[in-house]
Amino acid sequence: MSEKILRSESGRKLRKDSAEYKFGIDKLNNLISEYYLQGKLSAEETSIVLKEKHGIDISNDIVLRLAQKFNYKRTHAEALSLSMLTMKQDRLIDDSIKNIIDGLNFGDGCIVINKNTRVGRLQFGSMHEEFSKYCSNLLSMYMCSEPHYNSGTKGVGMWSVKTLYHRDFYEMYLRWSPNGIKQIPADIDFNPTTILLWYLGDGCLSSPIKGNARYMYFATNCFSKESLERIVVPKFSEIGIKISRITEDSRVFIATDSINDLLQYMGGKSPVSCFDYKFDIEEWRTFIPMHRAAIDLKIDYARLANWVKQGLVEHNRSPGGKKVVFTPEQMDKLSKRLDSGELPREKGKKRKINC
Repeated sequence: MSEKILRSESGRKLRKDSAEYKFGIDKLNNLISEYYLQGKLSAEETSIVLKEKHGIDISNDIVLRLAQKFNYKRTHAEALSLSMLTMKQDRLIDDSIKNIIDGLNFGDGCIVINKNTRVGRLQFGSMHEEFSKYCSNLLSMYMCSEPHYNSGTKGVGMWSVKTLYHRDFYEMYLRWSPNGIKQIPADIDFNPTTILLWYLGDGCLSSPIKGNARYMYFATNCFSKESLERIVVPKFSEIGIKISRITEDSRVFIATDSINDLLQYMGGKSPVSCFDYKFDIEEWRTFIPMHRAAIDLKIDYARLANWVKQGLVEHNRSPGGKKVVFTPEQMDKLSKRLDSGELPREKGKKRKINC
């Protein structure tokens, strides 16, 4: 059987190593029209988009040749500009986008810049394709690539995503790396979005261990212990989260009684199923511990502990009975009993006994 011969519109036989032969003339025509002509992207940027979104690996020189062939005329400056021409004119970043970029960059994200054109791109990756797609959607305004799997050493691969170049990322790079070295910005906002993305990327929640103990930490190996103590600890304190310790390898451990508070602050559940386990915590840990119940009810801790010991108030205990906790319903009943005077808040007063 004779081999099928592909020809150009002019009838010329196409070479097997040509872009038109490998990817199809009609497909290239449509895509170059979409990005280069209508989208006003440069030849360099069109080449990047074709590779990352469509798997078409052609150089900017070939983009220019094909654009000329398809009669898509652009000025020389437009064709050769490295920066995103359409995006360069518009500052897209606002507080919500800034929070997303901060959360990703805090973890496994990295901002790469071009100093000559003062633009940058954010690239990040995950072992889970679902999470990479989720992050790609969050930054869709920067035309993120589809997650691409890179096989790593020792069988550990990564689903990586990259945005296109934009001046917003150059601005964020200067904020995160003012001296060319990545460091935590002093003005970073520990809002739920930033903390959630940081936690999903670089956080850990242990499984129950001996004595019902749990621990949670954030891996922050690229930052100094001094900067973590100076910036991260106070920022967590501002949202009511206590730090138990910071290790020599710069892991930030959350105090046990703040774990559930932080999980709830981040929304109480994972936005992607692949990280559901990072929010999998026993129900009793979501209840109110006795020391906090005493504070909320404005009574002495020892008094409440004595009522618990005597069996005067409803309560729950952790497996093994060590920790006393209260459900919201139990707290409501206890509050009403205190307000009625049945249980006295003040020392020396006897409780009322209803006959």
